[in-house]
Amino acid sequence: MPLVVKAGKGDKARIELPDGTNVVLNSASQLSYLNDFGKKNRCVQLNGEAFFKVAHDESRTFIVQAGNLEVKVHGTSFNVSAYEDDEDIVVVLQEGKVGVYAQGMSHTMIPGDKLEYNKLTQKLTTTKVNSEDYIEWIKGNLYFDKESLKNIMNTLSRIYNVEIRFKSDKLLNERFTGTIPGNGIRSALNMLMLTADFTYEMDGSVIVIKSK
Repeated sequence: MPLVVKAGKGDKARIELPDGTNVVLNSASQLSYLNDFGKKNRCVQLNGEAFFKVAHDESRTFIVQAGNLEVKVHGTSFNVSAYEDDEDIVVVLQEGKVGVYAQGMSHTMIPGDKLEYNKLTQKLTTTKVNSEDYIEWIKGNLYFDKESLKNIMNTLSRIYNVEIRFKSDKLLNERFTGTIPGNGIRSALNMLMLTADFTYEMDGSVIVIKSK
């Protein structure tokens, strides 16, 4: 039976694996690995988002399985976002070098690379980014780069354990770039309202997003 570590909605979890690798799990995420992890292989399965600081070991590759994507390293620091309800799996490399494999494709990443794997089209795309932006969530902040309002609200829902509904579909694809401090759901929504044309109503843990 695999060992499973979970971070619920609104929570984070920190794990040190038997090989000395440190992992930070974001909200609504799960990491699983076998009892004999580290003896012959170092393989984990991720559903959600995690930051890995992998202990170096040339003889045993560290493998993260995230859906159809595999990230293989010997020792490095990187972030993987692989939520089931997101369209893309995203890997951002902070230090070292990693190999990414999916559906017969492979790509070697270097520091500052952001790789996106679209689950529907099964295509890999890479861009250069500031990797520090993509681990702001560890500090409680949220960074978005031309992200749709739909995906942002999915993220806020996980982070703050609320249900967010849209009354207008035309808002779903509005885009936002920037960092949102972790000062609560109302503060996040109020900041987004400065650039996106919407208002909201909050009833307990249910938020309804409406066009202005």
